[in-house]
Amino acid sequence: MPLTDWAIEELLALKELSNGSKYVLPKRRRGHEDRPSSGQLISRSVTRLREQFKVIGIAPFTPHDLRRTGRTHLSMLGTSEDIAERVLNHSRGEMVGTYDLFEFVPQKRVALEKLSSWLGSLLSRPEPCPNAHELIREWFATKLMKRRKKTKQS
Repeated sequence: MPLTDWAIEELLALKELSNGSKYVLPKRRRGHEDRPSSGQLISRSVTRLREQFKVIGIAPFTPHDLRRTGRTHLSMLGTSEDIAERVLNHSRGEMVGTYDLFEFVPQKRVALEKLSSWLGSLLSRPEPCPNAHELIREWFATKLMKRRKKTKQS
């Protein structure tokens, strides 16, 4: 899969946050060697953060919803169905998979560059929830007070 400049920048930023690990997303346990994180890391993280997302106006979603959103945006940006499906690595059927071995890397790159540019344009817009950090801090404070109150009652 061709990586756009934006994707590479994001991976480098994650690598920087990995504190010297050889993995971009390391799984660290005290006394153990670094390992790569499992594929379930993102699913668990999204689930764990669901309440915080709700506080700042983000509706519940799953990582698979992000794939669907990406696929939808590829269509919106004029990417052919065939190339969009190949970007997601969807099967094109046994017959096509057997006889057509071309990887379509140049076409995937064009599609992903379009998507990358469009996503970049979203980052230049005003923040939809400029006080997100404050809302989450208030949510945590409320949650902590409820927990303390519950502990005192026990």
